Amino acid sequence: MSESKRDQSQAGDQAEDLISRVRQQSEVILDLRSQLSTQISMEIANSTMQLETHQALQALVGDVLSSMHECPISTDFALKLVHKVREESYDLIIEFGSGSSTLLILRALELLGSERDTGTHGSLRLLSFEHSERSYQNTADLVSRCGNHNQLKLLLASLCPWSDSTGKYSYYSCIQSISETLRSLNGALSQSDLPCTLKLLVLINSPSKFTGRWARYPAVPLVLNACSSMDAAIDFLLDDMLSDEGMEVSLAWEEIFASFGLDYQREDLGLQKGGLLLKLKSLAGVDTSQDRRDELLAERHDQEAIASEAFLISQLFTKLEVAEEHSFQELQQAHTARDAQAAQLQTLADELGTAQGERDALGAEKEAAQKAAADLQQKLHNHIQALQQAQQDRDEQVARVQALEAEVVTWKSERDALGAEKEAAQKAAADLQQKLHNHIQALQQAQQDRDEQVARVQALEAELGKAQGERDALGAEKQAAQKAAADLQRKISTQREALQRLRHLARPLATIQQ
Repeated sequence: MSESKRDQSQAGDQAEDLISRVRQQSEVILDLRSQLSTQISMEIANSTMQLETHQALQALVGDVLSSMHECPISTDFALKLVHKVREESYDLIIEFGSGSSTLLILRALELLGSERDTGTHGSLRLLSFEHSERSYQNTADLVSRCGNHNQLKLLLASLCPWSDSTGKYSYYSCIQSISETLRSLNGALSQSDLPCTLKLLVLINSPSKFTGRWARYPAVPLVLNACSSMDAAIDFLLDDMLSDEGMEVSLAWEEIFASFGLDYQREDLGLQKGGLLLKLKSLAGVDTSQDRRDELLAERHDQEAIASEAFLISQLFTKLEVAEEHSFQELQQAHTARDAQAAQLQTLADELGTAQGERDALGAEKEAAQKAAADLQQKLHNHIQALQQAQQDRDEQVARVQALEAEVVTWKSERDALGAEKEAAQKAAADLQQKLHNHIQALQQAQQDRDEQVARVQALEAELGKAQGERDALGAEKQAAQKAAADLQRKISTQREALQRLRHLARPLATIQQ
């Protein structure tokens, strides 16, 4: 009965556990369904937005999109780029990294030219740099069908080393081409009735991050160097700003603007892959060359060094004030200690007067003490003589003790030698005893062989017992033991000869008995 209840209880626990797991899985499925629904909604919204953007872009530029088989920029950024080109009417567009964006800019410029007169700026409106020979050729083929391709100057510019205070980079060898183009445009504007402020758009697409850290960073300082002191308003436009590196680069550019004291505006475009527009209002009268930037950096470093030194000097003054306050307190303590010492000196002077009176009284006591000391000195002399005599007696006793110790050592050596001799004698006696034992066994065997020789064998055993007694007596003295052993050996030899004779005599008897 109890086992049945236990089984029912276990089955109930398992059912509850199973229900709990099903509920947990249901919650997980609901959560995943919600996340999936949100993700699908976002994807649909994004796809819808991209489709709408693509349709709006197609409405603006027409069938040019059919030529863009592989578009490395997003459609929302492409639409933003076309709008900027049509709205701002830039005097020059500088593009780092060519491709589909180059085709879009040319199409926008073509539409802009058909909508309104753009002035007499000359035919060049787009300066594009490409470091990849393959991309350069693809772009050239792509734009060759455009009716306004003469507004484009496409340059194959290899990446070359460039550096500033932030590090070392590889970027387009473009500074000379940009400077020459800007001087030409500036000269054309100065000879026309148009406003003399150059409006520039700098599109920064390349190089990719695979060429190194902060790969697109040199674009801004290079353009600023080329436009130094010119009356120019510049828009810097770039895509793909969601990465940490993109944010770092943009902040570094803003630090450059701040170091030159430039008036600028930052606009985050909120595109699919992020987008940034930095608008510089004017460079007129502002030296933005690399040399000036180096000077500003050096001044900044000097100011930081001066500020650091000022901080150190301030700390030093603070420490000096603290030390001065500490010294003043120590001086006050010294004055207090001096007053206390003066009081102590006065007290000591009073005590000295009292001590002088006591000294005179002690003089008489000193004479009595000196006399007593003389008596004590005589007694001490006598005690010293007695002590020297006792020391001499002690030395003699020590010599005697040492002589006795030497005798004891000699006696111990002799005792050890006698002990060794005794052990050797005991060993020899043991050997002899072993030999006797062997002879006894031989005699017993002879007794078994010859019963009639029992009496003579018993006599021989008696003699052997007498020899054993003599062996024990040899243990005390070596010479007596050796002599007894020799006598015993002779007796044994005699008995051995007798035994041999008995055996010789016994052989005929044994033959007769057989």
